[in-house]
Amino acid sequence: MHRIFANTTNIDGDIFIIPETDQFHMERVLRFKEGESFEAVVGDTLYELIYLETDKAKIISFEKLDLIKKPNINLFFSILKGDKTDFVLQKCTEIGVTNFYPMITMRTVVDIRGKEKNRQDRWQRIVNDASKQSKSTFIPTVHYPIEITGVFDKIYKNDFSIVPYEGEKRTTIKQALDYYNGGDINIFIGPEGGFDDIEIKALTRSGIRSVSLGEKILRAETASMVALVNIIYELDL
Repeated sequence: MHRIFANTTNIDGDIFIIPETDQFHMERVLRFKEGESFEAVVGDTLYELIYLETDKAKIISFEKLDLIKKPNINLFFSILKGDKTDFVLQKCTEIGVTNFYPMITMRTVVDIRGKEKNRQDRWQRIVNDASKQSKSTFIPTVHYPIEITGVFDKIYKNDFSIVPYEGEKRTTIKQALDYYNGGDINIFIGPEGGFDDIEIKALTRSGIRSVSLGEKILRAETASMVALVNIIYELDL
């Protein structure tokens, strides 16, 4: 069943006002017809709806979602070339990232300066669509792109933070998680070519743990998913 996200302002008695951002997609792309069913997540409530017309649906039933409080998983990732950034956003949304922080690092090839807001808006749309497709109970937030020097204002003392690094030969994610005591989880992923040594030193000196993802050198977009899946598996999130 198709799923969308909305706010309490979209509910008027037993009528559901379809958000403008979903109207075109449902009518022109999915070809919804009167009487077809779909669902909407509004806060902690899931609504079952019957499509009436372009902007309206009828509420058939609703139920509270059984939302288990989980730690935020924040992905700080270097902006990648081509559609690789889109791939990271889509797949990591499906897997379970809470917040995305696009970073401009020393080896970042793509120059988005002056285009940051447009890119942020586009990336948020990709995440929105991936949340609907995967039937998530929430939509992750894509934050405004930041320089790597700005990440230290985004992490806190009680956070658990790791940076996969090809130079790390001893500590695995599983071993690093022995030190996890709750709180947000931050994953730092470098660009094509990896983080510069200066950046690695700055990150690790701030308390971010360097970890190994195995013997193979992974592409940046692959490393994001491997690190994320490992954490979710080990912590049973």
